[in-house]
Parts: sequence; C-alpha cells; structure tokens
Amino acid sequence: MFKPFVRLHSKSKYEGNGLGLALCKRIVGWHNGTIEAVSRSSGAEFVICLPLEKTAKSI
Repeated sequence: MFKPFVRLHSKSKYEGNGLGLALCKRIVGWHNGTIEAVSRSSGAEFVICLPLEKTAKSI
C-alpha cells in the first residue's frame, strides 16, 4: 500500500493515481520517522511517528 501506483480499489470507485501514501512514506522517512496503517471496521488509521530532535543520520 505504500508503494507507488498501488491501488486497493479501482479508479472508477475512488479517484487518485496511487502516489499519495508512497509520498507520505518517503517524506516521513526523510525525517527518520515511521508510518503504519491500522485497519479499523470504520476505515483505516495511519500512525506517523517523528523524532523530536534531529539525529546525526538526518544531518
């Protein structure tokens, strides 16, 4: 689901090109964070964790 152009539903059902979550993952990764999806009966929850301070890896 976090790969470019991956779609879980047909384009006729939901618009989009399949890049949104891939871009989110890349941006979160640039900040040394993590992103995960949690399935819920009412939909999905996306959890993003970012470090509070810059690390040597991000400099």
